[in-house]
Amino acid sequence: MINDSEGRVEGLPMGLGSLQEVHWRDFNYTGELRPMQAKSGDDRRYIEEVWWLLHHSDDPTKETFALTCYLDESGIDNQGPVAAVGGLLLDKAQCLSFDKQWVKILNHYEINRPLHMKKFLKEQKRLSIRQRRGLFHGLSETINSYKAHSTAAVLSHEQFNKFVPDKIPTKLSLYGFCFILCAFQNHLQAESWEYKDRIAYLLEQPNEHSGDIADAHSAMIEWQKDKEFHMGTFGFADKGFSALEAADVIAWGTRRRISGKPFYEGFEHINDIFNPNHHVENTWDDKLFYDLTEWAAKQIAEPKEIEQEGDDT
Repeated sequence: MINDSEGRVEGLPMGLGSLQEVHWRDFNYTGELRPMQAKSGDDRRYIEEVWWLLHHSDDPTKETFALTCYLDESGIDNQGPVAAVGGLLLDKAQCLSFDKQWVKILNHYEINRPLHMKKFLKEQKRLSIRQRRGLFHGLSETINSYKAHSTAAVLSHEQFNKFVPDKIPTKLSLYGFCFILCAFQNHLQAESWEYKDRIAYLLEQPNEHSGDIADAHSAMIEWQKDKEFHMGTFGFADKGFSALEAADVIAWGTRRRISGKPFYEGFEHINDIFNPNHHVENTWDDKLFYDLTEWAAKQIAEPKEIEQEGDDT
């Protein structure tokens, strides 16, 4: 992973300290979610502000080591073969350097921001195949050069419905469970790194799925009272945040690859992101999925309905 603004280092140093639980300036747990808006022409200041709000620290050691996971989703709203949540982990120095290079590439190819794959597919005809190939080679190389690792959780609607216990009334959604899978994978990866800090999470500005993520995050925080899962705070940012644009590319590429669809001509380099040496993705494990869904469903259960169940016994 990259440990400073430019140089490459191998492995991930042990984190120092412990992430403090904080709230967004414009976010509270009563259910009202409001995104901070990016300040045009001041990307570095915005990145630094978002980082501070997530990690609530000016400690230079935490700036070097504390990680944030940037996530986005693909295919959650339709009944396609699979849905995916994916993204990448960066520390503050990585994020600042990543943003500089990412914006440089998008500007070179005159790509309108924010980059969103679904929208880009409708606009990409103005680029030649060679230009598209150059664009995604540059973007994929930038992701791989700066990330600590990338991660993705993939699940079909059929699999999700199979493993959510029918007898437990719950608000657990496919999106929320994919978030839990990503967080669980990050926890396992952090354990292998001997990373001692917690991981913050940043997602696209609030949408129809925001409540699902809030519920899933609250469940993980509750679970963490009994066992450490490296779960830090989370927040939402504008889609124009460069690391969230990268997360959109990862989520889109994951869903397309797992669905067995070839990448369009000129998009092939997106597949470079999914090298197992630096990319983590859930593999199907009936017992793991059953245990996680049963636990999560109970944590995110409808209180009144659970109480009524208890009264009946």
